Amino acid sequence: QRGLEVNLPVIAGPGATNAVIAGSADFVSTAATSVLRAAARGQAMQIIATTNEEYLLNLVVSPKAMAERKIDPKADLATRMKALKGATLGIDAPLGLPHGFIKYVAAKVGMDADRDFVLTPMAPPNMVSSLKSGAIDGFLFGEPFVSLAVMGGAKVVIDLARVDMPELNPYSTNTIATRAGHCKQVPEVCSKLVGGLNDALKLIQSDPERVKGMMRARFAQLPPSVLDASFEQIRATSPRNAMTNEAALANTQRISLVAGTLKPDEKRDHLAALIDNEFAK
Repeated sequence: QRGLEVNLPVIAGPGATNAVIAGSADFVSTAATSVLRAAARGQAMQIIATTNEEYLLNLVVSPKAMAERKIDPKADLATRMKALKGATLGIDAPLGLPHGFIKYVAAKVGMDADRDFVLTPMAPPNMVSSLKSGAIDGFLFGEPFVSLAVMGGAKVVIDLARVDMPELNPYSTNTIATRAGHCKQVPEVCSKLVGGLNDALKLIQSDPERVKGMMRARFAQLPPSVLDASFEQIRATSPRNAMTNEAALANTQRISLVAGTLKPDEKRDHLAALIDNEFAK
């Protein structure tokens, strides 16, 4: 509607940010950890929009693994995690958001995710089928894959940051970033892109049935109950506009340092330089 022709290549994890740094993509939709990591290495980037500031990942486990390991979803976090020691868990990519999540949770309960679990990178659509076949015991990701797995009998063992780890929020879970200075070269493109995101965020709140209709056309293969559950989670956690909150970026950095997806020498004291809210106003 804003007049942009958009191509959406799918690149897993930090590879998407690398594509922007290399110039083969103009923008990236990513967790801010990738932007922080790039900045620490002198690869200047800026976040021009944020579409979610809540940690939306879950850990789901197959019925077989739940039974064999006698996992109680209502037990305290440390008990649940220690019951999973040695489990094979799907993540999307090394150092991606799911990898950072399991590393943080493990560190919180005195474990080492990279030693105490078998972490297997795979595309998110393959996580559900791999769980069903027994190739993995569980996976870390968001909707709609969590609801698809639960529909098949899997159980949620870690339930969103706001339930199990509220200290994770606010977290820059999904940002739109580009190379520093790029928007000065193409301000009209950046204005249309972020303006379209603001339109979408408003529409999610003001006309949810219309949005669900659009989603059903785009994701026709999803069961209606899964699509509805996914949409309601996104609607409940979406901001009203795409402005980027420096406090969320600071918390993202703090969590990444605890998880080990950022090294201590990669910490930045001045985060405002990574944010350009000009187009989100």
